[in-house]
Formats: sequence, C-alpha cells, structure tokens
Amino acid sequence: MQYQPGEGAFYGPKVELMLKEHQNRQWQCGTIQLDFNMPARFDLAYVDEAGERQTPVMLHQAIYGSLERWIGILLETYQGKLPTWIHPQPVAIASINEQATPYCHMLQARLASLGIDAILMTKT
Repeated sequence: MQYQPGEGAFYGPKVELMLKEHQNRQWQCGTIQLDFNMPARFDLAYVDEAGERQTPVMLHQAIYGSLERWIGILLETYQGKLPTWIHPQPVAIASINEQATPYCHMLQARLASLGIDAILMTKT
C-alpha cells in the first residue's frame, strides 16, 4: 500500500491496481473508491432500522481504468500482434459475390487447418 498525496481521489478513500508493463512503466488500471459526495448531491437517501433518513455511501469501480488505456497497454505490450484470446472470433471472411464463394470456402478450410477459427459470410 502506498500513500499518494495530491492524487485525484476527491470522493473518499480509494484502492487502485497499478500494472507494470514490459517497458517497466506503471499504469493505474483497476480502482474502487468510496464516494461520500455524489449521493448527497443527488439527495439520495434510505431509511435505516430506526426509521431515520440516511445518506448512503456510493462505491465507484473501474476494472480496467479506461478501456482506451487498457487497449493501449495491450497494443504496446504485444507490439500490435494481439493474442487470439482477446477476440473469440479472430477472422471473418465475407464473399463479395457468388464467384468468390468457392475461394472463400477454401480460405476458411485453410485457416481451420492452421487452428484459426473463421466465420464465413456469403452473398446468397
């Protein structure tokens, strides 16, 4: 745990996940933070066991930080050659006309022989 004076946690206490990538840079990715401010600003309330009106505390959670940051880290780490686990359907083949369909089938079979799943969309 590291205390970070001057950081932008304006709502309340925050826990953040810092990732170190292949160039040894650290990036803030996941966070979870208490927010005492927003519930009051929106006049949110609940009634407690004693029948008293109480202002709740909100939790903010960001699993990856920003999606753009996460994609940037992946692109830099893998030098643009993203692993197949990132996309469950890595290749889509679209036939532009009926004459191209046999070639598209051959291409799909060739990719399958290499262990690459490909979806084929043909013009019918």
